[in-house]
Parts: sequence; C-alpha cells; structure tokens
Amino acid sequence: MKLLVLHQTIVPGRADETDTLLQAEEVCQCLAALGHNPVRGEVATLSEIEKLLEQIKPDVVFNLVESLSGEDRFAFLAAGLLEMHGVPFTGNSAATLLFSFDKLLVKRLLVNSELHTPRGLEAGNVRYIVKSASEHASFAIGPENVVLGVENAKKLLQEKQHKHGGTWLAEEYIEGREVNLALLGYAEEFILLPPAEILFQSFAEEMPQIIDYSAKWDTESFSYQHTPRRFIPTMPSFFPLAHECTRRLGLTGYSRIDLRIDADDTPWIIDVNPNPCLSSDAGYIAAAQEIGLGQEDVIKRILEVALTNHCLTGEQK
Repeated sequence: MKLLVLHQTIVPGRADETDTLLQAEEVCQCLAALGHNPVRGEVATLSEIEKLLEQIKPDVVFNLVESLSGEDRFAFLAAGLLEMHGVPFTGNSAATLLFSFDKLLVKRLLVNSELHTPRGLEAGNVRYIVKSASEHASFAIGPENVVLGVENAKKLLQEKQHKHGGTWLAEEYIEGREVNLALLGYAEEFILLPPAEILFQSFAEEMPQIIDYSAKWDTESFSYQHTPRRFIPTMPSFFPLAHECTRRLGLTGYSRIDLRIDADDTPWIIDVNPNPCLSSDAGYIAAAQEIGLGQEDVIKRILEVALTNHCLTGEQK
C-alpha cells in the first residue's frame, strides 16, 4: 500500500518536537520493511494536508500529527480532515483527540465515570501541580510547578498563563508511585501491555517526584538520568480502569494512561495520551517488547486496527 506518514512542521529548539522527526523516520523504515511504500509529509495547516492527499493519493495515512500551527490543541483537526475525506488513518479519532487535548474536559469525564483523578483547587491546603490543560510532553513543567496551598497555586497559574498563554490547571499532587499503562488495539478489544513504573532515584526529599520536561527530553539533566523505568505486575484495578477509559474516550489504535498510585494502592489518573511516541527508545515500544512485540510488530498492528476501524465505520454509514 501507499502510505502517507504525516507529521507537523517542527518547532525549532524544542526537543519534544525534534523527536517527532526520529519517530517519523523509524515508522517509515518499519512500513518499508513490511512491504509498503511510505512517503513522509510535514504540514503546518489543513490546506497543506489537503494538497498532500491530492498529490500522493495514499491508501492509508499514518497520523503522527501532534500539533498544527504550533498548537497541540489543534491536532484533532488533522484527524477530522482525514475523516471528512474518508481516508483511513492510524491512531485515535478526531473526537478522541479533541477530548484528550482538553485535560479539564477529560477530568470531568473521568469523574462522571467514578474513576479517581486528582482534585482541583477545592482540595484545600495540599500540594498542587500546575500544568497546561492542552499541551502534552510535560510542556513547561519543572520542580517549581509543585506548590503548597491554594493561593500559591493560583499565583503560579497566573504566571504560567501570562508567560506561555493558553489554559492552565492546578490539581492535587498525589504522593506515590508513577505508572504508565500502554494500550494496543481496538476500543473494546485491546492488549494491556506490561505496566511501567517510573523510579525516582536519589531525589532529594524536597524535590517533587514528577516527570517534568527535563526528565523527558534533557539527556544531561539529573531528572532524566535518575528516572529509569521498570516493568511491574498488573494490579487487579488496572484492566477495568483501562477499559472504562477506552469506553469513555473512545481510545483505539494505541494510547497510554498515566497514573499515580497512592499509599493505599489506589490508582489516580493524571493524564491520558492518545497516539503516544512510537520511537524505538520510547516507553510504549519498551512495554511492547516485554511481551515479544518489536517496533515493526507494533506498527503492523496499528495499521491493521486503522484499516479495520475504517471498514467498520464504512459499514455503519
């Protein structure tokens, strides 16, 4: 098949953006090894996507678009355009991407599903973490994002909004372990890959145990070098939690759910990531390798899900 591997125009100077280029190149290599004909396309606007669709006429689009016009919250528009044109594409739907890039809306959906997610400013005199409501990849998150008390959280919210724009939220900082759940497959029939726990090694007592921007992208930083992952047994609560998330948000293809596990072993959902990174060094691929699936195997399954979902959608119409 002819595949268009679609990703956003890269914002210079951001390591998380630059990683997209590596991801796209590796996906192209895997698709070629599977016998397909991949063509890479870099876009910043919807009109550029339409031009590529007209020029290439792909059988399938491998959708790696994480932002448009430099804004993560517009990523869903790329999937929406592909849906409008009836082109099969990998990963999650436009509706799911729209929901997931509005973390406040996701929190409301989780609460309505009686799933645990950290409380907002109503939590009282506790520690809060302040983060973007629409950006992923730990954008503008550092140790200073964890503060004590409502007033300090409100002050930091204003500072972050003034400096970076967009919408920001403050939620209760959950003391405990951090665990990632990687999902592969269909909304109602997915594989829950081995859970990965992030270890916070040699962190000073006053240092928040969080995966901030440096921990993800700055290879020379203390937090990057002292937050290895290890794979742990699946807790009984993980599968029903993942199933409810997929049902509520319509997750399909591949996704990741980020948790904090408190002292009572209660899992708290702190983030839901549709279409996580597929680079060979990413946590998602590492989880797949734990059950014998290589990067190429994962790419093949994601492609199969995309084609099946497209056929089912066509039948429903």
